[in-house]
Amino acid sequence: MLGHGSRICSLLFLVLSPRRSHTAATPDIFDYIVVGGGTAGMAVASRLSEDPALTVLVLEAGGTGANNTGIGIPGLAGSTRGTEIDWKYSTVPQSGANQRQVSYPTGKVLGGSSALNFMISTKAEKDDYNAIENLGNPGWGWSEIDRASKKSEKLIIPAADSPFPYNPIYHGFSGPVENSFPKYVPPQFKPYFPAAVSATAPNRAIETTDPFGGDLEGAYIFPSAIDAMSGRVTSATAYCGGLLSHGISVLDYQTLESIVSPEELLVGMKLLKRDPSAMSRNQFTAISDRILNGVAVEFLLLNAFFEADDPPDPNTSYLVIATTLQHPLSRGSSHINSKDPSQSPLIDPGFLSHPFDAWLMVQAAKHARKIMAQPQYKNVILNEHYPGPSVQTDAEWIESAKSRVRSEFHPIGTSCMMPQNESGVVDPQLKVYGTQNLRVVDASIIPIQISAHLAITVYAIAEKAAELIL
Repeated sequence: MLGHGSRICSLLFLVLSPRRSHTAATPDIFDYIVVGGGTAGMAVASRLSEDPALTVLVLEAGGTGANNTGIGIPGLAGSTRGTEIDWKYSTVPQSGANQRQVSYPTGKVLGGSSALNFMISTKAEKDDYNAIENLGNPGWGWSEIDRASKKSEKLIIPAADSPFPYNPIYHGFSGPVENSFPKYVPPQFKPYFPAAVSATAPNRAIETTDPFGGDLEGAYIFPSAIDAMSGRVTSATAYCGGLLSHGISVLDYQTLESIVSPEELLVGMKLLKRDPSAMSRNQFTAISDRILNGVAVEFLLLNAFFEADDPPDPNTSYLVIATTLQHPLSRGSSHINSKDPSQSPLIDPGFLSHPFDAWLMVQAAKHARKIMAQPQYKNVILNEHYPGPSVQTDAEWIESAKSRVRSEFHPIGTSCMMPQNESGVVDPQLKVYGTQNLRVVDASIIPIQISAHLAITVYAIAEKAAELIL
């Protein structure tokens, strides 16, 4: 459970004293200052600016991303990692990953990580959001997140004869963030659905419903944040139309000459300094319940995805099943590394540091092999490239996992929305404890990992935040 609260704290000085001079068209006084024009930042800034009487300043370290084909063209997703629009973070060496330092891509551009991600649009299970509400956060359960996410969404309705499970009651159709289903499904993907079901529950009928309804059991294709005409949809293009809305000013910055001291970082440091293996009893209970009664592992089928040290044969086609733990028990931490803001924070996700996570990852990998061994793939799969058929024992599987484990790029939790006496950083109004007008609006407020790619939930957080502020 890891977010980038340390970066938020390091930017606090900019809110108080931006070092760039204002242009003549930029006012000197703003009603609201948004630190970071990321996935949530651009969304909340846009909603606030809908009131013509308000002025909003967005502070963003990166550029606009305009004309960057790596952002706009969906097929180039992943190509912008390590470029100028990525903060280029890496973890500290991970004992659960054979001491590797794992890359941690984070968007450094208007739109933030929505300009860098793989555009997958998903909601978590109902009980994930209800668990967040039960941790002391009234108004943050399924019904409210569902409502707020619909406010942000503009789903392109699939054809009546499409293979996608779709129910209109679970979607929005007039929001700024366009979601669409693919017009083409590769033939090698089609056997996956019956193969996954038969490998998982051969003696039980699984009814695959629209996963946006909060029940994720089944096999399906999710919509993506893609506009058929313009390509990738980011929070910047969706909420601001690629241009700055009336009432929003964007101030970029390059360096920071001074920074608040750790003693002045308010309540957030309590969470960042605590034992990364520890969590509150209520958090542990919530996570354990979701493992036992919810979706514990996501199996994500990909055309190809390779590590740099394992390049593909250009004359061979590949399929990859990425197995992802939805509710890891391993704890991580993020901490300021230096008073020099150009230095990356110390990010320690604690990969596989909890033995249950390692055990579950092994079971997931075994099950992925079982799916691909189903009769439906008999004429599709020629052989297993990685880890290879020689890997059979649990010990061999664990070593395989350690050599390849990585983040799915959905960090959360460094500014948890929880009661202050349980190491919470923000209250249900998103205000930082001990402050008057400072709010945190991003994925770092989520107190437990959820069974979803984060973009839709972050948009819902931004929509609710704007409502709370206004």
